[in-house]
Amino acid sequence: MTEGHLFRPVNRGDQVCGYKLSEKVFWQMLKTYVAGAGLPDIAPHDLRRTTAKLCRAEGGELEQIQLLLGHSSVQTTERYPGTKQDLAHAPNDALRTRFTFDPAIESDPVWSPDGRTIFFASNREGRGSRNLYRKSADGTGVEELLYRDKLTKTPSGVSPDGKYLLYVATRDLNSTLQDLWVLPLEGERKPLPIVQTAFAERLAQFSPDGRWIAYESNESGRSEIFAAPFSGTNGASGGKRQISTSGGQEPRWRRDGKEIFYVEPGGRLMAAEVSVKGASLDAGTVSPLFGPIRTGGGFQYDVSADGQRFLAIVQPEQNAGEPLTLVQNWTALLKK
Repeated sequence: MTEGHLFRPVNRGDQVCGYKLSEKVFWQMLKTYVAGAGLPDIAPHDLRRTTAKLCRAEGGELEQIQLLLGHSSVQTTERYPGTKQDLAHAPNDALRTRFTFDPAIESDPVWSPDGRTIFFASNREGRGSRNLYRKSADGTGVEELLYRDKLTKTPSGVSPDGKYLLYVATRDLNSTLQDLWVLPLEGERKPLPIVQTAFAERLAQFSPDGRWIAYESNESGRSEIFAAPFSGTNGASGGKRQISTSGGQEPRWRRDGKEIFYVEPGGRLMAAEVSVKGASLDAGTVSPLFGPIRTGGGFQYDVSADGQRFLAIVQPEQNAGEPLTLVQNWTALLKK
């Protein structure tokens, strides 16, 4: 078929047998597939809007999209994807879309503070390492290589002013020794060391004011949460502060900077009060919140801006009261 309607009835022999599907039939088919996919209510016209948005995100010209949608005026087409519309938050788009298309492994995405850029790691350069890239969050344009060296790098966060990318560098493929670095995103992209020790520092996060970095370290023999001051181009400045009291991992800041959340070894989510006074940070009371939650392999939870709601995978409760029955000589029971 080279022209005409896109959706046409087909018989059991896979032969087109009509001019077009009626609007009623198409509407019934759409409702069936929407319900099966577990999506919210979607009208047929939503498909047009989503198609326009995706075409524009992939670099399609407005005139091409105008022809596809059958609009008499390109101004009407602009109301769909439009240059004034935020393509990353287009309405009615409940479908997942692929963000990168290289066959390499792409991982550890991190948002910029303004939500316009996504930073990630990729091994597309080969050589057994992962390097740092960024791409526009609306999917347009190409991936930009930010920094490359022989180390495996994992993005961890972006400073609130958007000037620094915080990442973890693994020293070699056969080592668990990890250090914290920042990559300036303006001017000369020369990485600055933040924490370098004989231990593993990982899962770091900038404070809301950008003056502190919370991170996980095993320097005491088990994972604990620390906070180190940060002063831009000078990297780390001053001594670190221990935040957790009996082990911890996966630190996250409350948006106002007055609490640091983390997960204790048993999986409970904890909240540590912190107070910043000038160049000093004091750790206060640590309180359990809930749990156990799933941990390991990176950040496994997130917190709302006000620190009152959490997104986490909660481990199911184990019922220790259920009896265990042991059957001996069970093969004799088969003969009865």
